Amino acid sequence: MRERSASPFALPARLLMLAAAACFLLVGVGCSAGGRETSTAGVQADGVLDVAYTRQDENVAVANLTAFVLEEYRGYRVTLTETDPRSAVEGVAAGEYDAYQGLWSPAQDGLLAESEDDLNHLNLLGGWLVGTTRAGLAAPSYLGVRDLASAREAGATRAFVLEDSSFVLGGISQETLAAYGLEPRYYPDMSSLWDEAGPLYRRGEAFVVFAYSPNWTSERYELSYLEGEEQLYRFNEPHSVRSVGRPGLGLDDPFVYAMLDGLRLTQAQVESLELAVLQEEGDPYRGAQAWAEDNSSLVASWVYTAKVRTS
Repeated sequence: MRERSASPFALPARLLMLAAAACFLLVGVGCSAGGRETSTAGVQADGVLDVAYTRQDENVAVANLTAFVLEEYRGYRVTLTETDPRSAVEGVAAGEYDAYQGLWSPAQDGLLAESEDDLNHLNLLGGWLVGTTRAGLAAPSYLGVRDLASAREAGATRAFVLEDSSFVLGGISQETLAAYGLEPRYYPDMSSLWDEAGPLYRRGEAFVVFAYSPNWTSERYELSYLEGEEQLYRFNEPHSVRSVGRPGLGLDDPFVYAMLDGLRLTQAQVESLELAVLQEEGDPYRGAQAWAEDNSSLVASWVYTAKVRTS
């Protein structure tokens, strides 16, 4: 559990003005000095939340950002608990966790349906990603290829992909890759994957790699998705990324409910947040804090919009 800092971070005057303007435009009210509210008025009785998350990059980043905002701006104490998607949804439904922000819809809608009798009005909140996801196999853009067959013809013999349990939509089977003469190499996360694939990219070599957005890799590498493979259709379908809240969250803590429901990030914002988190190896919370400080007007708009919705 992370304790909220006792002293507010200092913001440049220009950012304070931007934060105030953003809050006024979005919610029609003024902001407190510093562009942020540190009063604990209206906080849940115990001021404690437990947010479930998975190890997928965007979920790690958004969960830590949410924890920082609630602690620093509203005085909560937030516990982040790593688990898998099924356990996260089931835990939220049972009240073990207060929220989970990594539901990919429609692919994971079945998790909600499977527990329908036990959900007791589990809250399906708004999608925090502006737009939709994309996922599938890709190749470096310098190869100029459009499908797996042409990637193989260009000299690709290796495919760098995530393990089945490391991605919300599952993995890509060895059989699918072997059919194109590709040797699969599996990794637990995108960082370890690109530790291996990165040197090939820098040397301009041919290879195939798993890619998805939003993800920080889009900011560092120029990749082209490979299309037309029937085995990959489930990855190509666009998804929204949504939050779920435990039964009764809107009554017990309307502010948290409103903020989770109203949080919005573009693909570019998510990817810059992930890069900030990656820069603080071993301390994603600190990376999320740095990003929040650099984007204080946006963060302030979420807080004050939620405040107005619950006032």
